[in-house]
Amino acid sequence: MKVGKNFGVDLQYMKSNFYCSFNSVFHHVARFQNELVVLQLVTTFCQPYLLYCTECFDLSVTQLRSIEHDSVLCHIFFTLLILN
Repeated sequence: MKVGKNFGVDLQYMKSNFYCSFNSVFHHVARFQNELVVLQLVTTFCQPYLLYCTECFDLSVTQLRSIEHDSVLCHIFFTLLILN
């Protein structure tokens, strides 16, 4: 939580938990070489870390963009494309 006149949310803790869980999942399942399996596992196990209670807060556009995980999708599909 941020201190100031307005209520604010620091998303760094949520993002670090998300990327920690993503790295763990991706490390264990990258050998399957199936993008859909990896994507489903990331959605099931990692995304809740990122989205927990975000519907309760009025996030700014900048904050919403910061929790998009496009880099994760690029990492999944690009890495598995190279392995094939």
